[in-house]
Amino acid sequence: MSAMRIQLLTSAAEWGGTEMHTLQLAQTLGDRGHDVTIVELARPAYERAAEAAGLRAKIVRSANPRNGARRGCVGWWRTLRQFDGDVCVLVKGFIEVGTWQLDLAARLRFPRYVTIEHLTGVMPPRTTGRHVRGMVPGVGLWWYRTIVARAARGWWPERIVCVSDSVRKELATRYRFSPDKLVTIPNGVNVGRFQRDRAAGRSLRRTWRIPEDAFVFGAVGRLSGMKRFQHALDAFARVCQTTRRDVRFVLAGTGPLREALEDQVLRAGISHLVTFPGYTDRPEQVYSALDVFVMPSRNEGLPLALLEAMACECCPVAASVGGVPEVLDDPSLGWLVPAEDDERFFGAMQAAAGLAASDLAAMGVRARARVVERFDARTQFAAIADVIEQPGAPGQVAR
Repeated sequence: MSAMRIQLLTSAAEWGGTEMHTLQLAQTLGDRGHDVTIVELARPAYERAAEAAGLRAKIVRSANPRNGARRGCVGWWRTLRQFDGDVCVLVKGFIEVGTWQLDLAARLRFPRYVTIEHLTGVMPPRTTGRHVRGMVPGVGLWWYRTIVARAARGWWPERIVCVSDSVRKELATRYRFSPDKLVTIPNGVNVGRFQRDRAAGRSLRRTWRIPEDAFVFGAVGRLSGMKRFQHALDAFARVCQTTRRDVRFVLAGTGPLREALEDQVLRAGISHLVTFPGYTDRPEQVYSALDVFVMPSRNEGLPLALLEAMACECCPVAASVGGVPEVLDDPSLGWLVPAEDDERFFGAMQAAAGLAASDLAAMGVRARARVVERFDARTQFAAIADVIEQPGAPGQVAR
C-alpha cells in the first residue's frame, strides 16, 4: 500500500493507558511507511514520550479546549483545515474528546474518519429535580440530552474500533451505533518489554525501603476518582489488621487525588506501609516489585495496566467492569470482583495475601501466558493499522 498521511487526533489530561496506546499505534503506522502526525488539542503530553520512544510522529498543538464544548462545526473546521491528511483518527474516542460537531468537521475535512473507543460510556443514574418552586416534577432532560448527544457521535465515523466486546455492545445497544461500523480489536501490550524482572523489582523494593520478603499490593495509574484507589487503600488497611504477614502497598502515578490519598493513609495510620513513587516511565519495573495488582475502577474499556501487570506475572484483583471479564475469564488467573463491591474487593485482597507463595507464582505464570496468547501488541496494533489503511469486513474481531 502507498504511504498515507494519517492524523491522530487526541487530548490528554495526563499520561495514561490511552496515551501509551496512541504512541504504539503511531509507531506501528510509522513502521508501515506512513506519515503520522499526533494532533494534540490544548495539552502537550506526547512530545517527551514520543521523542524518547524514537517515534516518527510530529507533535502539533491546537489551541482548542479538550472537550470542545463551546466549539461548533465551523470552529472545529478552522482548526482541522491546517492539517492535511488522507485519514483522521480520533484515538481517544467520543467519551473523552470533542462533540458531534468535531466528528462532522473531521468527516468533511478528510477523505476518511475513524475513531477508537476505549470506554463503555456507562451512563449515571437518571435523576430529576422539581421546577416552578417545586410544583412541577422534572423528567431528567439532562440524561436524555446526554444519550442523544452520544448517539450522534456514531453518525460520522467510517469505522469505530472498540477495545473490548463490552465497549462494542454498549455502543450498539445503548447508543444505537451501526453494527456495520463497529469492530472489536482488544488492546495489546509489548510482551517482550513487559515481563518480570526480579532484579529490578528487588532494587525498587530497596529504594522504597520495602523488605524483600514483604507481600506487596499495588497499582500503576492515574490518581483520579474513576480509578477508585481510595477504596483499594481502605481494603488494604483492613488487610493490615487481619493478616500476620508484612504487607505493603505501592501506588505509582499522578493525578488530582494524590494529596487526598496521602491524607487518607495518614489518617488510617498506615502511611509507613504505603508508597507513592509518582509518575514512572518504567512501569514494568514497578510491576516486577509487586505480588498483586489491584484495579478497583468503576469504568474501563480494556485496561492496559491490567494487561501489563499480568504480563509481568502480577496476580490481579480487579473489578468486573468493561472488558476486564474478557481478560479474567478463568478464576485461575486472578480475582474478578463485582464492580464497586468494596466488601468483596477486601475479601479478594485478603485471600491473595493468604495464598501460598508457590500458588501465587503459578497464578502469575498463567496470567502472563494469557496475555501472550491473546493480547500481544504486534497482532493487535497491526489489526488497527489494517482498519485505518483499508476498511475491513463489517463486524470483524481481532483476537
